[in-house]
Amino acid sequence: MSELRVISLEEIKERAKGTIVEISDWIPGKKVAVRVKAIDMTPHILKIDKLPNILKDSATEVFNGKQMSDKRIADLTNSLDQDSISKMIPIIDGIVKEVLVEPKFDDIQAVYPLTLGQKMELFRIAMGGIEKLDPFR
Repeated sequence: MSELRVISLEEIKERAKGTIVEISDWIPGKKVAVRVKAIDMTPHILKIDKLPNILKDSATEVFNGKQMSDKRIADLTNSLDQDSISKMIPIIDGIVKEVLVEPKFDDIQAVYPLTLGQKMELFRIAMGGIEKLDPFR
């Protein structure tokens, strides 16, 4: 049995650098690599005035420490109607801005803005936690 050891600040700094994953390119069928990190979604969830029911359920799961299944994440993103999506875009942008470590969100947006599909991939990473990055590699 191994002895427990407190994580060092250097290890935390290393984890804060994030993980490299692939998301869809602007060119269909291609991928681009970006660096992402796990974030606290609490401030973003609190900004939403009227949460769709499926998002409320999903947020509750995440806050209770449950990992969302890929099917649950797909159900969440597929169930949002146009009105819900338009209300969610500023929230999604805020989440993506935090999730993206390299290149930075604002730098990308100034050159070639992310598509909604790319943003949703990054949103799924945030909703699923850092453990959900494997399918995107």
